[in-house]
Amino acid sequence: MTTGVLAGPAAAQAAEPVTVQSAAEPVVGGYTLSQARKIILDDTNAIRTSAGLKPVAASAALDTVAQNWSVRQASAGAMSHNPSYTSQYPAGWTTASENVAYGYSVTAVVAAWKASPGHYRNITQASANTLGIGVAADSSGRLYFTQNFATYPAGSVSSAPVSSAPATTPAPAPVASTPSTRPTTDFFAWARTFGSR
Repeated sequence: MTTGVLAGPAAAQAAEPVTVQSAAEPVVGGYTLSQARKIILDDTNAIRTSAGLKPVAASAALDTVAQNWSVRQASAGAMSHNPSYTSQYPAGWTTASENVAYGYSVTAVVAAWKASPGHYRNITQASANTLGIGVAADSSGRLYFTQNFATYPAGSVSSAPVSSAPATTPAPAPVASTPSTRPTTDFFAWARTFGSR
């Protein structure tokens, strides 16, 4: 890739190491999936609160949409938007947007989205109150990310508690490569937004 935004090293998240891990929960980028989601949620909400906006709440239902899409991207070895993500959202949303990325670490992806106007616009949409997060690794360890934002009436979409303590597995280095099907003006993150319906 010859153009684009590359994320630099990110400050390590201060957290207690995990000594016991559920066998069912995958480890992505050195964190359990729950931990990775918590880091991304916290980093996203730090941007929102610094812009004077309310934080978004984690949503188990939107996590499922985002995770399924991250797994699909990792399986294909190519970043892309989910062409039907809004039809996979629980009913009742009034705004919806999606950010995708690949090749970043868990602790660097939100900074990369922040540096891109389209992604930043999704992160800072004032009405957004709900977020789903997906993270999956391909066979080489490259991470694929999805954020699904939505606006719902208060209390209508469930959220799930998560922990941000890192697992003991070391994080793989981000791989900086672009699929040949992407124009060189694209970088590792794309944004897509649907307005009110």
